[in-house]
Amino acid sequence: MKRWHVLFLAFILVFTCAACGQGQRPAIYTEELLQSGALLSGVRVADGYIYFEPGEGCIKKLNLQGESIWEKTNPFVREGEPPYLHVYEDNVWDGFFAICDASSNKPVLARMDADGGLLWAYEYVGTSYCALQYAFTLPDGSVVAVGYDETRSHPNEAGPSSLLLLKLSAEGELLQQKLINLDNSDYAHMAQYIPEHGIFVHNGHNGHHLLLLDDDFEILWDRILYKHPSVYADYKGEDDFVRDTAVLGKTIFYSYHGEWSESMGHRVSRLRTLDMKGKAREVKGLPDDMQLIGPAGEYMAVTGEKGVCLLDTAGKVVLELPVPGWEKTPHAGATGGMMITHVLKESDGYTVVYDKFGEPKPQYAVTSYRPLYRETVYAGYDSQGQLLWNYGYTH
Repeated sequence: MKRWHVLFLAFILVFTCAACGQGQRPAIYTEELLQSGALLSGVRVADGYIYFEPGEGCIKKLNLQGESIWEKTNPFVREGEPPYLHVYEDNVWDGFFAICDASSNKPVLARMDADGGLLWAYEYVGTSYCALQYAFTLPDGSVVAVGYDETRSHPNEAGPSSLLLLKLSAEGELLQQKLINLDNSDYAHMAQYIPEHGIFVHNGHNGHHLLLLDDDFEILWDRILYKHPSVYADYKGEDDFVRDTAVLGKTIFYSYHGEWSESMGHRVSRLRTLDMKGKAREVKGLPDDMQLIGPAGEYMAVTGEKGVCLLDTAGKVVLELPVPGWEKTPHAGATGGMMITHVLKESDGYTVVYDKFGEPKPQYAVTSYRPLYRETVYAGYDSQGQLLWNYGYTH
């Protein structure tokens, strides 16, 4: 065989391997499962995944290989309303919680079994505009739902709103209802129960509140980090504008807008922690404009110079997971950008999920919004941070 034939075949072999991914992915990660989205946005039940696709308006259940078991129409949608649901883990029953937000101001919280059967549903009747956004179970078996209730004088004009908290029995009977008004624009951005301490809420709009409530919805502490000048007289700028919050054990992490960066043209993100008494501590040693991703097992995942940094509860970097091409890519940009979206803890390592964005799709008119080519990539690492495999698909 001629030498150029050998080189050509070698090139084809390398190109083919690069196109289909590096390394052998675990057998549990079938193409059907990775491409379904259930692994990232669904709720894990004993024998599969429950998730909801907004465009299709139905609840789906997949088995552990990503194959469809059943599909059911959203049971709570009303005529003329968008069929949108949120699904949450139910750590008491082998099932899930479903919340249906409704423009008719009657959001529904439902407890459902693993086969999609309705155990009970509670409908909240609000004032002018309201929503339920989060649901979880307390140690005593009662269920908490968190959202907001807003009073509008005109449908297209936002009005004052209050933080809404509901407590229901395990059977769906209303036990307690409370509205908390902190700055007249109370919208829940995140809510989670922290065992033995209470309910943590990231709340607000004009003011960004991080607060801890006891199980009876009494405020234990409230830290106001960002203050809008139209509401707060002691406004001092946007340095403490909270972007994201996440909880790891008994430590709260939050990212916020730091000082202005001339080179980046915007305020860069910084990271702090809060203990259970509300005392803040700055996390140092991270790059400008880091992103808070969320918990991954016993560590908190954030972005770093090489890809992912895993932090302990003190904010110390314990492991880095290098993402290929991260240093050379305009992170989270539009054309040619890359964004790390999830870090999943495995029994013997981690899986990093990220999106790479390409040029606009040509089939859309230039004058209209054109979606970008998007490649979702899964990358598997061992416990020492070595890349073992990756798999990507374009959509």
